[in-house]
Amino acid sequence: MRPSFPRLAFLAVLALLVSVTSGVRAQTPTVLPLLRACTDGQAFSINDWGEIAGIQFFDLPEPPPTECDKIAVLWDRNGTPRALPPLDGDISSEIGSSFSRGNSINNHGAVVGSSIGSDRSRTAAQWGRNGLIKRVLPPLPSDTESFATAISAHGRVAGNSVGSDGSETAVVWDHNNDTPMALPPLPGDTESHAHGINPRGQVSGDSIGSDGSRTAVLWDRKGPPTALSPLPGDNESRAKGINARGQVVGFSFVRNGPSTPAVVWDHKGTPTALPPPTGHTGSSPNSINARGEVVGTSQSLVEGSTAVVWDRDGSPTALPNPPLTDFDIFHTEALGINARGDIVGTTFLEFGQRSLALVWR
Repeated sequence: MRPSFPRLAFLAVLALLVSVTSGVRAQTPTVLPLLRACTDGQAFSINDWGEIAGIQFFDLPEPPPTECDKIAVLWDRNGTPRALPPLDGDISSEIGSSFSRGNSINNHGAVVGSSIGSDRSRTAAQWGRNGLIKRVLPPLPSDTESFATAISAHGRVAGNSVGSDGSETAVVWDHNNDTPMALPPLPGDTESHAHGINPRGQVSGDSIGSDGSRTAVLWDRKGPPTALSPLPGDNESRAKGINARGQVVGFSFVRNGPSTPAVVWDHKGTPTALPPPTGHTGSSPNSINARGEVVGTSQSLVEGSTAVVWDRDGSPTALPNPPLTDFDIFHTEALGINARGDIVGTTFLEFGQRSLALVWR
């Protein structure tokens, strides 16, 4: 069967998006608009068409309006926000998890996250581009909660199932089956956490021992997890995002040590350190695009935390802060990057009291 014209057109445009970017481009930050009642925003993920997933909320001392306690948001390619409401009876919605949010939207405009009940319990959900919930993704049969962290180009969803004791198991939901499939930890470990997923269905995440030790892992569609070793001299690792080539970004560190070097593992599982910009003391990666460009945050004793992008060779470039005159910028972080090199993230103001969603183009 010959591919349809729309599919050919999509692939041609996607190839153009990838080919036009040669290295890190100059980036100009723009603050994304808020919904009517919201005061704060955070942007987590951007697809190749420029659609952005994130959250908005009301964070002032007065009682928050019901419609903006916390709500997942989809900004269209023009920057217009649309609320992604929770399930009937729930009180709020959110994107991904506190640790992983960079793959929460795919090129079809599907967004994954959680609907949150009045008891703060979470149910994994998938929204469509129209802002309506398309799928409710349940936990494993013996568990009580679920939350989704990433969605692939083909609609396969990665996330976590949570037991009544708070323990988590990494899971995937196939695009045509809402029954979760458990992703086991490494032999001898007790928990597994899923953070990212790529178009091939490979999932990045962590395996956790009974003592809390962590090892970054990669799950293929079939077979047991593969450990992603830390850098020489370190004894633990954590994985975050993964791209179509099987490259994974995360951390390598000594447990209870002073720093957590950013790393990228190639498709064979070999780690390479990502250095911070000159004068900075450490860095935290969040997401990697199809070209191997990585975004995250870098820390400096003088400048504070700054959003940063690493090119394919691992060279870091600090991203500019937005030109704000009425607020003091506390720190800025980059959380998602698409094939064009467009980047999204958040700037925190007034010692973290306020936040604004950003896109760098």
